[in-house]
Amino acid sequence: MNNSQFLIFSSQLAILALLLPAALILLAGGSLAGRRPARSPCGTSRAGVSLPAGMPYNRNPLSNRSGTIPMSDVQQRIDQLVKGNRVVLFMKGTKAMPQCGFSHQVSQILNHLGVDYRDVNVLDDMGIRDGIKQFSNWPTIPQLYVKGEFIGGCDIVREMYQSGELQQLLGDKGIATKAA
Repeated sequence: MNNSQFLIFSSQLAILALLLPAALILLAGGSLAGRRPARSPCGTSRAGVSLPAGMPYNRNPLSNRSGTIPMSDVQQRIDQLVKGNRVVLFMKGTKAMPQCGFSHQVSQILNHLGVDYRDVNVLDDMGIRDGIKQFSNWPTIPQLYVKGEFIGGCDIVREMYQSGELQQLLGDKGIATKAA
């Protein structure tokens, strides 16, 4: 299995994981009618999962309770993360447990290349989640930065990886990778 096939396969698994609960309910003769879908980390819904009104999905209980900090502080923190790490990925979830198929793909690419990178889970702080979009003027997550430069989101990173541009960029910026 080559790298492209592996990425496609892992994406298909992520989609299957999102659809599986609804399929099991339907196979058991149940109905999805009347169920209030809850927001998933990717912004889609998961049938049959209900959360109390106003409760954020997958909140880290150790994060600040309000979920936000003043925007000027958020922008300053994002700037410090981007400038203080050679490679940083703002993602939904962590590199050990991505919680979105797109974040999973970018994380897999970086892991496959052996890149040492900092992961920032935007689900832990809504200020960071909203602030990173303003910081980069890019509407989606994940977002990859290399030596302070915004590279792009999932589609761009995947295309760069497939064409070899990502490996070249990392090499040009002095970021160590393993031979793929």
